[in-house]
Amino acid sequence: MDAMKAAVIYEQGGPEVLKIESRPIPTPPAGEVLIRVKAFGLNRSELFTRQGLSPGVIFPRVLGIEAVGLVEEAPGAEFAKGDIVATHGRDGTQFRRRIRRVHLRTGNAGAGDQDRPSMGDLGRHS
Repeated sequence: MDAMKAAVIYEQGGPEVLKIESRPIPTPPAGEVLIRVKAFGLNRSELFTRQGLSPGVIFPRVLGIEAVGLVEEAPGAEFAKGDIVATHGRDGTQFRRRIRRVHLRTGNAGAGDQDRPSMGDLGRHS
């Protein structure tokens, strides 16, 4: 993993200002984690940022405050490599993300089947 793809804007504007770029993968300090993102969302918060309606935003800006994926590195040992996690922004205005473990259940909940699904199972309907 030498580079990552990112949705980036350099200025406010319409959809044409949104660029998909390769970026260096950051090294997480203690207390942060590096996530191999499997899916992320560009939602109303990113729309407002792109339109210039989010106060205090500094450009360029990497978009996407909600994501799911696998932990790659966790220097503070809060998570283990391979943990399935989800992130979300705090009230859409904070730039630091909260990270939570994702506990998934498959099969019939009443049958006690708790096999751990793969990341490919996320979002699939039974």
